Amino acid sequence: MKNRGEYWGRMTKADGYMNMMLKGAKEYNQHGLVASYGDVFIRGNNVSYICIDPRNPPQRTAKSVADDDDN
Repeated sequence: MKNRGEYWGRMTKADGYMNMMLKGAKEYNQHGLVASYGDVFIRGNNVSYICIDPRNPPQRTAKSVADDDDN
């Protein structure tokens, strides 16, 4: 996503404008899991890239843990 967040789920539909529906969607940021939504619709103008065969969802990095300690 353009806001640097990531949504993981199974793409069930997409159109020529890259609008898409995800089933079982979860939102991640640099700190890890933010929320589980179920089914979501994402407007294509917010999409930066799509990974077709992901292996693992994002994990908290050592840097993001250190950033939390600074706050």
